[in-house]
Amino acid sequence: MAEPMGALRPRPPGHVCAWTAGRRVAAVGLRRQGGSREATQRRTAATEAPLDWRDDSDIGACSSLEDLPLIEGDTGGLPIIGRTLDFMKNQHGFMGNHVRKHGLVSRANLFGKNVAVVGGNDNLQKIFTKDPKLLNQHFMKDFQLLSGHHSFWHKDGDAHMALKRLMAPSFSQAALRERVPDLVRTAEHWCKKWANKGSILAVEEVQRYTLSVTMDAILGLDFPVGGKSLDEMYYKMKTFSKGLYTFGIDLPFTTFGKSMAARRELVGMITEGIERFQQNPELTGAMRSLMDERDEDGNGLTVPQLQDNILTLIYAGIDTTALPLTTAFMKMAQHPEVWERMKKEQEDIIAEYGPVMTAEAIDAMDYTLAVFWESIRIMPPAASVFRRPTRTFEINGCRVPEGWLVMPLVGVNTQQLDQRWPGDMDFCPHRHFEKTDEPVTDTAFGLGPHACIGRNLSLLESKILLATMARGFDYTVVNPDQARRYAPLPWPVDGAAMVIEERKGACTG
Repeated sequence: MAEPMGALRPRPPGHVCAWTAGRRVAAVGLRRQGGSREATQRRTAATEAPLDWRDDSDIGACSSLEDLPLIEGDTGGLPIIGRTLDFMKNQHGFMGNHVRKHGLVSRANLFGKNVAVVGGNDNLQKIFTKDPKLLNQHFMKDFQLLSGHHSFWHKDGDAHMALKRLMAPSFSQAALRERVPDLVRTAEHWCKKWANKGSILAVEEVQRYTLSVTMDAILGLDFPVGGKSLDEMYYKMKTFSKGLYTFGIDLPFTTFGKSMAARRELVGMITEGIERFQQNPELTGAMRSLMDERDEDGNGLTVPQLQDNILTLIYAGIDTTALPLTTAFMKMAQHPEVWERMKKEQEDIIAEYGPVMTAEAIDAMDYTLAVFWESIRIMPPAASVFRRPTRTFEINGCRVPEGWLVMPLVGVNTQQLDQRWPGDMDFCPHRHFEKTDEPVTDTAFGLGPHACIGRNLSLLESKILLATMARGFDYTVVNPDQARRYAPLPWPVDGAAMVIEERKGACTG
């Protein structure tokens, strides 16, 4: 029986790389922390000790949460905003440096708030899963207004789970397997289009690809939508996203005001798509299942809920997949042996399953999946997230007050704190075939009730695009060693200029 599309089957590597030869990059600095001996001992405990989980009901008669010390860390920075500017310049680097200096559980001063920074697999597991109601979502005003009041991003508890239950079936592995032929056609279309162009900016083109996947291959909406082409929608999404991390001042001349205007046009496009499905019962896709899904009481998603949540899915689905795909192409340009190994895997899969890229063939793409996981490990889209605790709680003998924010380091944990290869930034997909005594949780897509609903889609569309490229195309990255600009995501500064050629006589399915 074929394994699910997100599974990775151990297989002996085809060659030895730096990591498999034992030259791992050691985690440096986690315990090289200055300050008083007492403070150092507390930081070491916060770094190494298992999470001590207690609330008021667990504290003995002679003590309470209020008697515990607050988490120590960095309380400096500019007046009011603290270290916000440094954080915004490079979230991944800032939080990695913060952990090396202050430990896995520490305090930061960001956005005018005291923030409890939490990293480490065990710690993240427990704050997300020990009590699923401990942490509520927290977004800045601009995020809330742009994504909309009805977005599942801004719901917690029963309201959030009710939305998730109505939406999740459309993005299950079973539902996505039915869309494989459409996903394959979409990938083949874009690869041929890029080859015809010759030279492309990979960041923009892969973003267009992921938008096309969500709108056409998944939702089932053929362009034009609302009278607008895919390119027009892409640029509206770019304007929309520029309003994030602003002050939320909705005036026509402000960046946020222009983003809100783009939001109104995007909602208009989504509304036209909803109406198209209402008028044509024969249309299929996730739009149909989102509209038809009902809960145990017979209630479905309202039109405002569909509008806000489809917009959220479209926005979230672009960059979270485009970034690791762009990283994969750049890293394989630096490590051509990885690209050759991926091409060889496709040759073997075609020999076993035939030239058509079926769901079963995709399930067998272990090395292609490892390339994606390594790319997202090297450069995860989200360094961290913000949450609001619903009550005061204790972690490692220190107190986190209810009024603070909590920052789980979901991406930084994947990138820098994985206990199997801490701090190792070498690109080596073979590491993901290594067996471990205990399973290690993937944190890049989040944990707990608010884990990414599009995880399965991101994995599937990435495998299909990488496999399509490996089967029939060759590429050259103009500058694979270029720096990245964090604004706020770590994109290559020149947009990852690439030259793509279709391989003569290749079989793309």
